[in-house]
Amino acid sequence: MAVKKRKSQMVNNTDHLQHIEPTLRPLAVPINQIHNDQDNVRKHPDQNLDSIRRSLEAFGQQKPIVIDKHHTCLAGNGTLLAARALGWTHLAAVTTGLSGSSARAYAIADNRTTDTSDWDMDKLAQQLAVLQNEMDFDHFTTGFDDSQIEDAIDKAMQIEDASMRDVAIADSYQVLVACADEVQQRQLFERLEKEGFQCRVLTL
Repeated sequence: MAVKKRKSQMVNNTDHLQHIEPTLRPLAVPINQIHNDQDNVRKHPDQNLDSIRRSLEAFGQQKPIVIDKHHTCLAGNGTLLAARALGWTHLAAVTTGLSGSSARAYAIADNRTTDTSDWDMDKLAQQLAVLQNEMDFDHFTTGFDDSQIEDAIDKAMQIEDASMRDVAIADSYQVLVACADEVQQRQLFERLEKEGFQCRVLTL
């Protein structure tokens, strides 16, 4: 009796996987088997999808999306949409055992946790400035356009200026003594130095 071979969800044909990081290729799943989450709480306007598409074009897929047992995308819907727009046939995907309310909560948390982080404007400005000076590097792949890069650099400079103004200057107590001549000045200087005062000679 012939035994039917189970159709594998994974693929080993690397011809269609050149855009996927090699270590992720064993996780590749045909895109036509993956469904976008119809209840996804995150919207993906054209500008956002364009940024994702540019990133995928430049760097390939560097992290897997997350799908449930029904192949519904829980994390990475934007990546899935952009990959379809690029004509990709496969994406690396991790299949989670979460389902029901747990899967829904995870999908929300995956979107929300990125919202609650902050940029280190100084480091961001430094890195964007370096990339901006790289003639062969398309800085749009970072998701920032020219005006946003300039804004980031300006904000970093404003923060630096504000921090400089906030630096406390230690109190300094000084006495200016007018001497009759150079001889008296030298004598007074030597005496005060012996008494432990920090002195310096000024000729005005």
